Amino acid sequence: MSHPETSHKSFFFMGDLALSGDIRLEDLSSISQPIRSLMSREDFLFANLEIPITKAPFNPVHFGDEEIMERGLAQLGVTHINLANNHILDSGKEGLTATIAMLDRLNIKHTGAGISPEHCEPMVLEWNGRNVAIMGFVHSGTNIKNKDITDVLINVWEERKAKTLIESWKSRGFDVWVSMHWGEDYSHYVAPYQQKIAEDIALWGGRIILGHHAHVVQPMRKDNDCVVFHGLGGYVFGNFWKRDQWCSLFKKTKKGLVVQAKTSEQDGLSFYYYSTRESWSHHVSISPWNFSYWSKRHWFWGKIKYSTSSFKKLFSIFEKQSCRISHQTSMFGTSFWSMFLRSIKSGE
Repeated sequence: MSHPETSHKSFFFMGDLALSGDIRLEDLSSISQPIRSLMSREDFLFANLEIPITKAPFNPVHFGDEEIMERGLAQLGVTHINLANNHILDSGKEGLTATIAMLDRLNIKHTGAGISPEHCEPMVLEWNGRNVAIMGFVHSGTNIKNKDITDVLINVWEERKAKTLIESWKSRGFDVWVSMHWGEDYSHYVAPYQQKIAEDIALWGGRIILGHHAHVVQPMRKDNDCVVFHGLGGYVFGNFWKRDQWCSLFKKTKKGLVVQAKTSEQDGLSFYYYSTRESWSHHVSISPWNFSYWSKRHWFWGKIKYSTSSFKKLFSIFEKQSCRISHQTSMFGTSFWSMFLRSIKSGE
């Protein structure tokens, strides 16, 4: 795979980022080094921040330590963050407030949720001569935690409001990029409602859609001038403490997608794809990926899954069972890591 010219800034996109749970300060170097090896100091990096800083009196399963999160985001080189997701309110208003304050200290732009209306407004920037507006939404079907907390705001997807917002920024000469928290957990296949929303965004003038929530990679496609990445998967997600033991997301969630976007006078936008793999101890590796081929295959099977209710049920059963089987065969890694952390803790 040939690499793009380096005369212009690249914009990198990753999916879920959860510097939480059992991730330690010592892990941050092996987490950040792979992505930083692809980036220059001038490049931009977008991510969905799945877990907020944890503050009392809430005690969520996915614990977010402030020092680890702040140092981790800085080492990764994250420049733009989506907060419109189903876990950003896990730690209530206090956790959201602390998370936004941390992002502001790091000079990281953010959108999608907050305490004031400006926190939910699009992130605006100039990128290689283009004016870009990045807005974030979370779909109500993702089971938004604590969404009824007062005095907080979160951009829940509403068709009319989204249409007005996208068309408004488009009419002002901006490239509109939409971050969408949507999809079915642990499924590689694009649900019909995702397709409908993507078609609407493209019709209204959206240029790029950045999807996340399913915890696994989903196919991409092009709808007129809009490039849709339905699911970027996850870059790193800390193991979490549950029922007196360390637990992990399914094995299939440990593979993610990183997209590098470049501009050129001849081709407009060009995209380069990288596969990421996270080990049980949170070492991340990254390598070029023929994602277009993978995407075509999974788009084909996704059309079959949703062609009839019987196929949908059959595919869902298969996906759940394959998740459990592959996860059980890999739990030794998590168990070993849990014992290792306990031994360190007992030795302190």
